[in-house]
Amino acid sequence: RTPGARRVSVRRAVEQPRKGKAFFNYLSNDWDYLPEGAALPWAELGASLADLLPASAAEQRAVAILEEKVPNWRNGFLTPNDEVGVRRRFRVLAEVAGGDEQGLAALERNIGVMCIGEQVTRAAARSLVEGL
Repeated sequence: RTPGARRVSVRRAVEQPRKGKAFFNYLSNDWDYLPEGAALPWAELGASLADLLPASAAEQRAVAILEEKVPNWRNGFLTPNDEVGVRRRFRVLAEVAGGDEQGLAALERNIGVMCIGEQVTRAAARSLVEGL
């Protein structure tokens, strides 16, 4: 052994495999690495595959309720400006309310819930559940 030389373990020299997965990042148009448990970069944008599917009967009813109670909702400051936005907010409302019927009932009772964004609705529901 050469004086002053460090001993290197073969096990340490080999990099431990990272836990996660490689994916194609459509925002940067390149391959990227996603650590295990992390959300995809576009997850916070609010878009989902459900936006591409035809509207369900409950989503159509939600749009009709909004149209009935707030005829100029497309021009509102806090309301969504298109039907896709209404459907997205209704899906979150139905999710936290416990189903489509409960979501429609909440919408009938208080149309103002359409002025609350998806992330805020989820966070409020999570806080209520954790507090109970």
